[in-house]
Amino acid sequence: MGLANKTTTLNGMLYPFNSFGINATAPNTFSLKTTWDASARARIGYLFTPSIMVYATGGPAWMHIEATSNCNTLDVNLCAPGSLSPGTITDSTNKFGWTIGGGFEAALWSNWIARAEYRYSDFGTITNTDTRTNGGGVPPAPLPVIVTYDLALKTHTATFGLAYKFN
Repeated sequence: MGLANKTTTLNGMLYPFNSFGINATAPNTFSLKTTWDASARARIGYLFTPSIMVYATGGPAWMHIEATSNCNTLDVNLCAPGSLSPGTITDSTNKFGWTIGGGFEAALWSNWIARAEYRYSDFGTITNTDTRTNGGGVPPAPLPVIVTYDLALKTHTATFGLAYKFN
C-alpha cells in the first residue's frame, strides 16, 4: 500500500454556462487528487547470476481518487451569489484496476540488496456528473446546470530501493 498527496490542477477551464445562458469566459479550475493506492501482486523471476534476479509482477490494484471542479467566484455572471452554486464540487471514489510491471534485485555486498521496479496501472474510466443551480436565471425558478465528464486514470510508477538483510 502506498500513501500520497498528489494533486494535479488544470487552470483556465471554461465552465459551459453562466447566469445569462451564454458560454462563460471566466477561468475555472479542475483538479485530480490521489491519496492512496494498493495492489496484491504475484512475482515470477529468473536468477541470471547468483546475485541478480530479474522478475515480472502483476495483479489487482486499487486507488482513491478525488476530482474537484471549481467555478470561478470572481466572475459576477458565473458563480457569484445568485448565480451558479455550489462553487466547488468534489467527487471521490475508490477505483479497482490492474497493474503489471517488472524489476530486478541485485545483491551488492554480503548483506546489501539494491532493487528497482517499474509498474503500469490502469484503473479504467470514471464518469462524474456535477450539478449546479442557476439561482439568478430567467425564468425566476432555479435552472440546473449539469456537466458530465469522464476521467481515464492510468499511472506509471518507478521505485528504487536499498535494503540491508540482517542475519
